[in-house]
Amino acid sequence: MAPLVSACRSLSVLVVDDYVDAADSLATVLTLCGFPARAVTTTAHALAEATATPPDAVLLDLHLPGMDGSQ
Repeated sequence: MAPLVSACRSLSVLVVDDYVDAADSLATVLTLCGFPARAVTTTAHALAEATATPPDAVLLDLHLPGMDGSQ
């Protein structure tokens, strides 16, 4: 079981939320738990980050201003 936990702990996470405190707090908790995490607060920044350094997982706020999924 330990190798699986070690492999999971190296997964990078992109946190996307327009509420800055929520995004930063979640990224901090994930980092403290051993997951490399970064937080962004706009859809444009999220797309740029995901393109520049693709994360293994994305935690995404569903009601972000500026982009509703129809683009």
